[in-house]
Amino acid sequence: MFSFKVDAARDEVLNDPWVKSATVRKVYPDTIVVDVVERKPVALWQSKGEIHLISRDGFVISQAGPKHMNLPQVVGEGANMAAAEFLSVIGRFPSISQKASAYVRVAGRRWNVRINDGPQVLLPEADWQVALNELQVLQKEKELLDRDVVQIDMRLADRLVIKLDPDAAEIRKTAIQKSLKRDWHKT
Repeated sequence: MFSFKVDAARDEVLNDPWVKSATVRKVYPDTIVVDVVERKPVALWQSKGEIHLISRDGFVISQAGPKHMNLPQVVGEGANMAAAEFLSVIGRFPSISQKASAYVRVAGRRWNVRINDGPQVLLPEADWQVALNELQVLQKEKELLDRDVVQIDMRLADRLVIKLDPDAAEIRKTAIQKSLKRDWHKT
């Protein structure tokens, strides 16, 4: 007991990436007490072809396993460090977050939201929370995320740019032609 090094033992415990903090102490005559605070994974982070578990502070805990696949996925350089704020906000928009397959960090400045079997939503760098609110309203009123849309660009504050699926775009073009009863120039 006298030769046991508390600091060395604590450092050894802290070498495990799952351990956020630890204390080790001797309780005489014959007990060693170890208190450990474990890191809790909040998301999967995909970067450079690998998927890791990350904690709220962006710390990479370990490679992800099958039991963690229910966690939200963030993708891209720096996404691990920005994930906590984004995930806490997107959680307030269940009509979006429940449909999302991944959140992609773009150029360390803004986010894209990939929707399961649906469009990719390009959020603006500033006021992205406002854009999410607008998207939630559009989803509730128009079911925009459930339509034949490939991309929803919300990066411009004064407009929404929607890119249709090619088949849906052709159907729409044909319907417009019929309603106008004139031929369109082929481009």
